[in-house]
Amino acid sequence: MAEYQLNAVVLGPKSGSDREYTFTIDRDPDTIPADEVVERFMDYLNEKDELPHSNSYELNSAIRSKEQDVVMCLGTLYFSNEKMPFASMISW
Repeated sequence: MAEYQLNAVVLGPKSGSDREYTFTIDRDPDTIPADEVVERFMDYLNEKDELPHSNSYELNSAIRSKEQDVVMCLGTLYFSNEKMPFASMISW
């Protein structure tokens, strides 16, 4: 089974800077919907204990740019006692 390496940059209001991540998925990101790319990234954040649950987020928008191999998304991350808006770019 092939693995695809993706890179994500997350911007949040409290970090003061970008956070960068590298993760792998088992399907070609060009063949799955943009929101599923984001879902795989959120699963990764949960596995790394950076989100309390893999569904601890609300996705408001996910847009793919096929020319640039990137998914851009906006939403809210839910932690145990706070909500935090985020913006992210996931590329491959």
